Amino acid sequence: MEARVESAISMGKGVFAALPSRADAVDALLAKHFAMSVPAFRAAARASCVPRKSNAELVRTQEAVHELLVGGAADMRALECWLLTRVPQVSDGNNFGAEVQHFVLEQLQKSRAQLSGLTELMTAYLKARGEASEKLGPAKSSESTTAESAESKTEEGVAKESSVKKTEKSEKSVTKEEVEDLQHHVVELDVKQYVALEGALRDLSQAYVRAFDLLDKNKDKCENPRGDADASGGGRMNSSIDVNDAFAEAARQGRRAGARWVQVARIDFRRAGGASNRAARAFRVVLGDFAAGFHILTAAGGMALA
Repeated sequence: MEARVESAISMGKGVFAALPSRADAVDALLAKHFAMSVPAFRAAARASCVPRKSNAELVRTQEAVHELLVGGAADMRALECWLLTRVPQVSDGNNFGAEVQHFVLEQLQKSRAQLSGLTELMTAYLKARGEASEKLGPAKSSESTTAESAESKTEEGVAKESSVKKTEKSEKSVTKEEVEDLQHHVVELDVKQYVALEGALRDLSQAYVRAFDLLDKNKDKCENPRGDADASGGGRMNSSIDVNDAFAEAARQGRRAGARWVQVARIDFRRAGGASNRAARAFRVVLGDFAAGFHILTAAGGMALA
């Protein structure tokens, strides 16, 4: 399992380093396929619209966009996995770094969900355009005709008649008058998809920039939320050791304080004169038992937290 953790860390760091180049690739595709304004694209789509035929150029463009969107969602997932390996052990203090780390994780998860949703653009467009295109252009119809004929045969000098049925099928195209609004509807579906694909690419580019900016500004907090001296484990093992050390120190100070209380009480008792030597000895025993009891309690508490 340790090898898997190291692999996730290595992959996440590699994606983080590649985020600027990923954003550049998205911008290059934007410049290549979306330099045309929306009115210009509408005019080109109307001129090239062929009944019952797809917009081949737009289909190729959306396939390239789809590939980048899928890669973007995978990149966000790799960054999430990297940060999850750096999540520290739950503690009741020093959690500011963990809160920063949690915020960055939430933003990455939102970006991944958004990009995953955008990958469905292609399916919805093809279905809608196919249904609209079906209503355009000539439709084919088939007809079948059945003819019955009589034939006579002579068998053993006796004439016999028999009937034969023949069925013939023929197909013909029925030309119907084009409805301009239907053709405009198909063109507008192309325009809508063109705008949606451009917007998806811009969202992807912004997701890369946002992820890089968040991680770059908060890299120390994300990798080492509690600022431990040994950050190799994301602070997972160090927090419990620090708590035990702190409790042991508190126990030592408590024992010293208890001893000082005993000493002060003895001095005050002597100054008061004491009722008798027997009472003085009894009082010293009680104070000694108090100091021993305090020592036992603090030691037991330290072992409970160890």
